[in-house]
Amino acid sequence: MLGFRPECYQGVYDALPWRKQLRDVFEHLDDYATDSDRRRTNTERKKLQVWSTTGTGLIFLGYDVDWNKANEAAKNLYSAVKAIYESFPRIAKRQQRSPQKGGSE
Repeated sequence: MLGFRPECYQGVYDALPWRKQLRDVFEHLDDYATDSDRRRTNTERKKLQVWSTTGTGLIFLGYDVDWNKANEAAKNLYSAVKAIYESFPRIAKRQQRSPQKGGSE
């Protein structure tokens, strides 16, 4: 793919090591709450019952989830993807034709 740079995702992976497990648990909470065989990770029901909040997030499933750090990682990823998108030839050409519109039509 033109402009694809997998390294732009590394910051998200490093900042949010919990993203996959928490996504699976929240998406399929009913399966985890009943210890169903349909669980996507080895998270047990009893682990769902223990959590606490912090000033900027929560501690859940053994992870310290910092929402500020997650937000910063998301902004960085957005900026990287936007830069790749804007480097596509047709987008760059469109931005050169109409700079007063901020590059959008």
